[in-house]
Amino acid sequence: MSLVTNNYTKGASNTAGSVSHTVRQFGGAKLVFVLTALALQLWWSQTWLSHFLFGPAEWLGRVATYRSGQSLRRRGEPGWVG
Repeated sequence: MSLVTNNYTKGASNTAGSVSHTVRQFGGAKLVFVLTALALQLWWSQTWLSHFLFGPAEWLGRVATYRSGQSLRRRGEPGWVG
């Protein structure tokens, strides 16, 4: 709780110092992990969307909304139903 309190009590003028302190406190390995996870998500989303029309959560939402099967694959891909 003190991390949240300290960030808000220092004010906006010391934001860079707060971020630097947070990185030192939690370690650089966690920052590397987070940035690696972000890079993998960006890569995977581009790969997924090059083969499919929607992401899996959007597809489930469309199936629930329209109450019928929706094609997940792009037009012309094997398995496309249109």
